[in-house]
Amino acid sequence: MTRDNVDYRIVKFASYPSPVYVSALVVTASEPDGDMLRKISTYAEVKKAFPFLMAVKIRGTAGDIVRLGNEKFVKYIALEEVIGES
Repeated sequence: MTRDNVDYRIVKFASYPSPVYVSALVVTASEPDGDMLRKISTYAEVKKAFPFLMAVKIRGTAGDIVRLGNEKFVKYIALEEVIGES
């Protein structure tokens, strides 16, 4: 599992014993389309897509977001906000 394309803070939160919810920005290799958004939504809630920036704002658990980093279309996932633990 590669984690080079995921913000190190999200990776750290993923190792916590209880789930940590975060908001993040996914930078994609191409403009996000319907298929890509459906695939992302299997990992986290899609809040907004920015096709002109080739980015998608998401919200979910740090562990799920780290797993999203393994998808081929993901260039980088940046932490936007820590929402809290459940």
